[in-house]
Amino acid sequence: MEVIPYGTLAKAKQFFDGGGVVIAHGYLPDKSATLGKTSQDIAGLCEGIWGKPSPGLTVCKTSPGGGRSYLLPAQPTPEQLQQVLAGDAGIHPTLEVLAGSTDHWLHALHRVKAGRDVFFIANQNHLGEPRTFSFRITADGTPECWDAMRNEITAVPFSRKGSQVELELTLEPNESVLVVFQPKKRPLPLRSAPGSGAGLKTIAVTRDPTPAQSEPQPPLGSGPGLALKGCSWAWYPEGDPAQAAPPGTRYFRKQITIPAGEKIRKATFAGTADNSFALFINGKEAGHGDNSPEGWRNPVELDATALMHPGPNQLAIAAVNGGDQPNPAGVIGRLTVELASGTVVTECVSQAWKTSNEKADRWAEADFNDSTWPAARELLPFGGGLWGMLAGRITLGPVKADPFFGHCDLVKDDLKTARVTLSLGRWLQKSPPG
Repeated sequence: MEVIPYGTLAKAKQFFDGGGVVIAHGYLPDKSATLGKTSQDIAGLCEGIWGKPSPGLTVCKTSPGGGRSYLLPAQPTPEQLQQVLAGDAGIHPTLEVLAGSTDHWLHALHRVKAGRDVFFIANQNHLGEPRTFSFRITADGTPECWDAMRNEITAVPFSRKGSQVELELTLEPNESVLVVFQPKKRPLPLRSAPGSGAGLKTIAVTRDPTPAQSEPQPPLGSGPGLALKGCSWAWYPEGDPAQAAPPGTRYFRKQITIPAGEKIRKATFAGTADNSFALFINGKEAGHGDNSPEGWRNPVELDATALMHPGPNQLAIAAVNGGDQPNPAGVIGRLTVELASGTVVTECVSQAWKTSNEKADRWAEADFNDSTWPAARELLPFGGGLWGMLAGRITLGPVKADPFFGHCDLVKDDLKTARVTLSLGRWLQKSPPG
């Protein structure tokens, strides 16, 4: 990180001095997030931990207490982490993959809960067949497999060698389990490997006639979301932005005129962008959107009253399409100006705005010449396409729900020993924007 609280970095320095291993990657912090502490204070702590290093895989500095510090490349691979931690620092993992193709998408977390070692293991390879992995785990006790999705606790075969056990798990794409080590062995059924079909019997569900119901209309919500009704998503004219636009910032401009002699009672801008935006009025920043990871779902309302005046007013928006690969991009917004006379002036982002894919000096100022900028492209009206109605934190998809009542027949004796689950078919659609 670039900015860090002084106390956080001071604890890292104390940990390093006491014999701890401290790892950074990419670059070191150089700014203070603590009042009264400066960049020089942060630089002093960094030099005390790392010296003056360049990113690499060798130790940067050691402390008299046995501490070691490293500055790894910006995106270290699992193999590089293994080389540094296990090979150089002598910190061996409590879970090792002995066999199985992980493709760097098998993730594990180790925690200790109520005196028991708990390992969360997730196969985040989301495509293909089930994958089988062999693990060596350092923990005391007997391992159990806890499957929260299926509400099952089962036993897994294992062999113990001293403080370590070796076991095998087969995981579906995107499947995760908890391996919990118990102090005493318990009588549990063995875990059935995914895809084996062991002990499974399919019982069909028969659909019952369902009375026709009127389809409810999606809520528009209130506040900024309601203010966007009648507006359209827009973007720089490149390819098909509603499907895939290059990551980066695009710039939008439009001048509006407030009648001379009028008094502005209130001016507000409601809008959002996939992924983020900042609004400028007459060259000054009026505010920005919700910049959280899913902030495009949440239109904001910005008070622009103090920045506007009778006569020409320059509106400008810098909108950012995040990510490192092409993905959907768009900006939508409406300025509403309420005048003391009762007149209301509105302006939506539209093809009447000029746009550019390059930032120019004074681009947000009224006297900037945008005659060479192309017109923005209107993509979809509000409520359409992947962005939906922005109702709360839910984007309404194009597929309509089809609820129904159904029944199936179970054999009474089966219920004494069987576990009955309901499996639902699934459908796929394109990922939401952003």
